[in-house]
Amino acid sequence: MRARLAVPLLLLAGILVLAGCSKKKDQPSPPLWEKLPPEVAVVKIDDWDISGAWLKNWCATQELLLLRQGLPLQVDEYSLILEGRKFLTKMNLVAKEAERMGLEVADQEVQDRLAEEMSRFESTEQWRERLEKSGLSVDERKEQIRRELLFKKYEQEVLAPKVRERIEKEHLARAFYDKFKEQQFRRPRLVHLQVITRAVAGDAPEEMKAEERKKLEEARKRILAGEKFADLARELSTDAKAIEGGDYGWLPVDERWNPALREAIARLKPGQLSEVVEGPVGFYLVRLVEEKPAGILPFDEVKEDIEKKLFQQLMKIEMQNTIAALRQQADVQYLDLEPILGPPPQDAAKKASSPVAGEEVGAGKGDGEN
Repeated sequence: MRARLAVPLLLLAGILVLAGCSKKKDQPSPPLWEKLPPEVAVVKIDDWDISGAWLKNWCATQELLLLRQGLPLQVDEYSLILEGRKFLTKMNLVAKEAERMGLEVADQEVQDRLAEEMSRFESTEQWRERLEKSGLSVDERKEQIRRELLFKKYEQEVLAPKVRERIEKEHLARAFYDKFKEQQFRRPRLVHLQVITRAVAGDAPEEMKAEERKKLEEARKRILAGEKFADLARELSTDAKAIEGGDYGWLPVDERWNPALREAIARLKPGQLSEVVEGPVGFYLVRLVEEKPAGILPFDEVKEDIEKKLFQQLMKIEMQNTIAALRQQADVQYLDLEPILGPPPQDAAKKASSPVAGEEVGAGKGDGEN
């Protein structure tokens, strides 16, 4: 059975490209997308074309990004071509709508994005070779970048304000909190600790253990007599926090803690010092600086995180709906790729007919490809 893996690539809309093992690295045959005719439109959207060259360049770039992740797999080339055609169709549908609405992309924005793209290659020459191999000129690539930026402008200037307004107007963050606060916003007891550690192996001689315990018992007396905990932590502690005066900051108290240490802390009130506590790898002296009791996190503490999550979810839904509506209105025609690439493998055909990252498009004019 052929192994398959879903690998996230750096795409404009965060789309996941499905990848698998379809070809070994040492095979000399060129990638399948090299068969795409550069000058022929693989997709027509009204008066806009998506050329074979654009799709070839897209596929080659995604393969490069995938391989740079260092994963031991190869691209399922047929699936990548089909996913690339779907992605470019969706992106162009939105870009075309952005242009219709009067959104504009400045030349400098295109140039900046071009420079960013070049920086992902080892040299400008390598970038140009990639373009030439795909059949693209620099001016053609600039036009493609202009459309990519139009897509982003629509997302940022049209959809994002609408989503933020809805979250605020409908009090969605508060509603989400009220519905899920017991399941998602309950926190354990939080403690701010200072700790002096004396590490000793569990199988160390009893004399050594007794000596280490005595050091902490003497340190405890000195602290109770008025010496600063932090000074003694720097002097005596054997862990990495010694340089910080044994300050561990805020920690959640849960079942992962050593039971003896957890029980000792449970008995402390803010400002109090524990007895010497024995653990599996040594002895501890703990001071509870302050605490926050277990309970439900206040809404004001989690509101920003909730709004971020809601924003991401609603943006995805809004983009789905936008693309579906635009797809219904547009005249979208697809070039039949089978005479060029051959029949798709069964796996690729299944992938091509399933949703990608939740952005399935409704059927409209054209051949009905999603």
